[in-house]
Order: sequence, then structure tokens, then C-alpha cells
Amino acid sequence: MGKFDHTEKFDHRYLNGILHHHPSVADCFNSLGLVTQDKGMHEPSLIWFHKALDVYKQLQNQTLIADTISNIALVYFGKEDYRQAIAAYNEALAICIKEFGIDHEKVAKCYDGIGAVNGKVNRYSEALTFKKMALAIREKHFPADHPDLGQSNTCIGTTYMSLGDFESAMWHYNKSIQIYEKSIPSDHPRFAMTFKQMENTYENTGDLKKAKHYYKKVAAIYHHLFRSNNVDVMDIEERIKRVSK
Repeated sequence: MGKFDHTEKFDHRYLNGILHHHPSVADCFNSLGLVTQDKGMHEPSLIWFHKALDVYKQLQNQTLIADTISNIALVYFGKEDYRQAIAAYNEALAICIKEFGIDHEKVAKCYDGIGAVNGKVNRYSEALTFKKMALAIREKHFPADHPDLGQSNTCIGTTYMSLGDFESAMWHYNKSIQIYEKSIPSDHPRFAMTFKQMENTYENTGDLKKAKHYYKKVAAIYHHLFRSNNVDVMDIEERIKRVSK
């Protein structure tokens, strides 16, 4: 948290020394938005992002306009204001498609965001459609073992699980693991994220033995990354106890 406080103080000092119509002022506004967003301060974050957006619009920088609107969407997502979040994502999406074409990574990120919002409001079929569209774009640009493809597959698997299609969910989770094994260290948090989804799927189907197997994989990664009193470590140990009864 200390580095974010330092960034915030620096940006405030910098803003006091320049004119607010200066091009670089928007970057400071955006930085302050990110800092306050990281602190969970949604309303101040929205204020800073909208200030940045106003300047970027004056500069007619479409890339930064789209990026800032996506940041605004994330804040609304964090506030659980899903109507505003999806509106912002759609606005960013329209700009990205116009500026970069339908197969750009920025378009994929917008699809991911729209998919995530749909998932939160239980529109799982729509969520699946957008997440698959995001994956299709990334598959055109990234090598087959790129970790972002693994993350996309995990997100798709989670949506299949919400739809009750556990077989398809596990297919995508296993696909993620295969990609990660070729691209990231074995103790990377992305492994833990996918293993958690796998154990959750097995627990939901009543296969507690396999659920426990994947819980232990998650625990091994967490113990390597965090201290024993870390909340995630303690939570996974409690989950192991639960499925061991």
C-alpha cells in the first residue's frame, strides 16, 4: 500500500505545479484513479477517471479514452453496479472496434468485461458467448502456450460450471493447466486459480476425493507464496478439513 500512497502524493504535487489543460495532467488523473481504485475507494476513483476522460476527449486520444472508460467499467463492477458497468464496457467496445478492428486484444478485454458482468447477473449463456469471443481473438494473436489463453479457458470453464455443464468445465480447466505447464512456473497463482475451480467442480459433483486432491495442490502453492497466517492459506486449509470429514 505504501507505494500507492507515494504515487498519490507525487501526483497531487505534480498537479499543483501544472495547468489542468496540460496533456500530461490526464495521466496524473488516471494514476490517481488507479490508486484510489486499488484502495477500494470507488467514488473518488470515478471522479479521477472522469477527470482523465475529459482531458483525453479534449486531446481526441481514442486509445486512452477507451482505456479510461474500461477503468470506469471496472470501478462500477467493483461497486456491483452492473448496469453502469456493462454500459461503460459497451462504450469502450464501440471505440475499440472502430479504432482497432474486431480482432484486437483491446476488443477481447471488453468482451471479457461484458462476459464477467453477465456472469454476475446470472446471464451465463451470454457470459459464455462473450468469453468465447475473447478467447477466439486471443487465439489469432498469441502462441498456443500463451498464459492468457490459459486464463481465458479458466474463465470459460467457470461459466460452464455455472451452467451445470461440469464435463465442459473440466475440459477447459484441463486445457488451462496444459497451457500453464508450458508457460509459467508451477507455483504461479494462475495454477492455484484453476485448481480451485477444479476442486470446486468436483465438490459440486460430490467427488470429495478429487476435490481434496486439488485443494491440496492449491494449498501447496499458497504455502509457497504466502505466510501461514495469510487469509487465503487459512481458508484453503479449512476447505481441506471440510472435504476430509
